[in-house]
Amino acid sequence: MTEEAKIKTKRMDPDQLIILFGEGKFEDIIGVEETPQIDFKRLFYDLKSDDKQFEFTKDIAAIANSKGGLICVGFENGEDPEKLVSYAKSLAPMGNLKLDKKQLTQILKNKIVPRLPEKLVEYKFYGDNNEYLVIEISETPSELMPFLVAKKNNQMEYFLCPFRNGADTETFLHTRKIHEYISTGYQKGATKDKDELQEVNSKLDIILEKMSDHGETQEDMSGVLQKYLEYAKDKIESKTGFFYMLAVPISPIIVTNFWNKEKNIIYDLLSDPPHLRTSGWDMSVATNYGETPYPIVDRWETMNGSRKLNIVDNKGNLFTAGAIEGFLDWGNENYRTSEKYEGTLVNNFALVEYIDAFAHFLSVFDEMNLSFADYQIQVGFILPEGAKINLLRPFHIAMYNPSIIGPNVAAEVKVAVTHDEKLEPKYIAGRIAEAVNASIFSNAGSQAYLGRDDIGAFVEEERYKPTG
Repeated sequence: MTEEAKIKTKRMDPDQLIILFGEGKFEDIIGVEETPQIDFKRLFYDLKSDDKQFEFTKDIAAIANSKGGLICVGFENGEDPEKLVSYAKSLAPMGNLKLDKKQLTQILKNKIVPRLPEKLVEYKFYGDNNEYLVIEISETPSELMPFLVAKKNNQMEYFLCPFRNGADTETFLHTRKIHEYISTGYQKGATKDKDELQEVNSKLDIILEKMSDHGETQEDMSGVLQKYLEYAKDKIESKTGFFYMLAVPISPIIVTNFWNKEKNIIYDLLSDPPHLRTSGWDMSVATNYGETPYPIVDRWETMNGSRKLNIVDNKGNLFTAGAIEGFLDWGNENYRTSEKYEGTLVNNFALVEYIDAFAHFLSVFDEMNLSFADYQIQVGFILPEGAKINLLRPFHIAMYNPSIIGPNVAAEVKVAVTHDEKLEPKYIAGRIAEAVNASIFSNAGSQAYLGRDDIGAFVEEERYKPTG
């Protein structure tokens, strides 16, 4: 058992936590869980760049929109995978931090709408040498909420509405919360000046409009991708690398009832993913060996030994990774061909079926009415340095002559799927497989196991299904 696992976590409200700070009992803070009202940080914000100023204002606004609370600086964070919580893992006392409170006030004034009331945010140092900082955000007057945070992207300024969802900071309000604010605004308008009602409604219009804004997608997707690729590198064992697929909803969502195992479509979907054959290259795992969906802080995951990893997190992101060695290269070891190649052969029949399973999984996910609008999908290979892979179109199915495509000339490709297209899974898979073929392997010709009609490329799923 690790040292982190030995820490017994505990819940406190902000008032209880402030008492510990005031009495100098910093060791007693170890194990305190993060909540919508409590956030722990190792370091104070570096406010030299616009991005860091945005992080600062986003965190302040999120707690202000969540009935106030504390940001406690000087603590290393930990995660408890069993209780699914983040907490103060250890003390990380700061050095000689000096705050320019006028600068902080000006940043909040410039980036948060409406302006925060005076003394809503206070900064207090604790410890003999000011080793710890607590940013106190008082309970916000309901008539001012929600607070919006300004952000610039590609020279365009727009607004986000951050709030605390458990220990996490989200950038958009849930539909129910938006409705609550609308209701509050109209009730207020019935008794107070109409100009105030117009201010509330104008803010809500911005929120609703920006919920479909694509401006944040690439930044958000990059962070999600980096997080799960680093995780997959530790979990997937293959000398030749692995193939991954990530789908991120462009409009952020909250997945309700996420942790309930009973009557939970996400849990059931990971337990028995859609597949074309009872045994094949899909997202299924060996449940007969006890591998079932496992909760990890903010996500459910399944693994098939060290060859396959599937993840669905509570923000609606879907990630899967499969090893080349022992999975996507299966059936190639005895292949005889006169064509020369270097590196590893990926069974293209396997790759297309894996992509098709991912598309079916994503489509079922969409049918769960989780407020998806569009998807940004990225797929690619993570390979050892200098490694080359080739696509082998084996002679598994009549009508196709075996051939080799490659070697790879790129590592990744992005694909967009919009909700209004209403594509069947086989067309989503066809679009991804075609993009892999063209962008990663530089082969724009027809690809085995793909058909084409007026809608576009599609996976010839009937060829995968068992006969007789």
